Amino acid sequence: MKGPNGKGVMKEAKIVVTGATGMLGSHLVAELLRRGYAHLVLLVRRGARQERLYATLRREGVEPGEGVLQIVETALNNPWELKEWLKETDTVYHCAAQVSLEGGGEEELIETNVEMTTHLVNASLECGVRRFMEVSSIAALGTAPDEGLTDESRILESLAGTSPYGVSKFFAENEVWRGMTEGLRAVVVNPAVILGAGDWQSGSSAIIPVLARGAMFYPTGMTGFVDVHDVARALVELSVCEKAVGERFILCGGNLSYRELLETGARAAGRRGPKWKAGAKLLTTAGKIAGLWGGKAALSQEMVGILSRRNRYDGLKIGRFVSFGYTPVSESVIRLVELYLKEKEKKIV
Repeated sequence: MKGPNGKGVMKEAKIVVTGATGMLGSHLVAELLRRGYAHLVLLVRRGARQERLYATLRREGVEPGEGVLQIVETALNNPWELKEWLKETDTVYHCAAQVSLEGGGEEELIETNVEMTTHLVNASLECGVRRFMEVSSIAALGTAPDEGLTDESRILESLAGTSPYGVSKFFAENEVWRGMTEGLRAVVVNPAVILGAGDWQSGSSAIIPVLARGAMFYPTGMTGFVDVHDVARALVELSVCEKAVGERFILCGGNLSYRELLETGARAAGRRGPKWKAGAKLLTTAGKIAGLWGGKAALSQEMVGILSRRNRYDGLKIGRFVSFGYTPVSESVIRLVELYLKEKEKKIV
């Protein structure tokens, strides 16, 4: 029997997803269910967060059939348990990662992300997994000088100035590339900042409430953005593309300045856009600018650096391997701001 894409992949094939309670992982599960995959094993670190997964499935209008989802609470750094769960697995989608932009806990973050990737790679090799899909980040890439366009050929030559999260993803990626030299059939994707619905309080989903509130100030930087549905779709498409094995793909639907991002979000919420520029010095000294972060704690130096840099990314390579088109970033922002406001209104009522 052929799979939902008609490329010879069995729908009954065993699929393992890590990080399925996160924003990307839960949307990936929804995408796999839509395509008819009927045996999904979801490895989660904390079973208490399962409601986040089901919240996404409800938003996406996806109803898993009886016995399709097998949710397993396990430590991703436990090699013995991983080998048990990865037996007879067709594809591993590794979406799990510890993320923090608040400062503090850098060593633990790096150790956690690298360690669990190392054990997943080793278990996949031992179990003969057909395809290993590694979700990395643009944070693991070097940036082109003079605000040039960063593509897959760019190599991070120095870790100086790289965020702890970026360092963790860089070394985690190295474990995947190491696995490839030992026979792992893997694909690495480096998504830009992912725009998607989550719990609205953590990860990149927390951007949306900020946009919906409106802002008086705008940071001077820019970066790449990509819709979570596009990342989920790309992962599934690339997992059945034979020529994608051993390749890296930047996933970026568009590059926006933070001013453009804030203006688009403000319009969607019926608010005025930002008027005044906030450079790195102002962000550092003020820390908490009225209206910009809605009274949150002072910005970490890491976040100040992110908001001040002007990075641009080329996400077109994937189109040379599979038929693929991105959702316009402005369309994603408008959809998410409207969804956030609608859900917020329901909670108030």
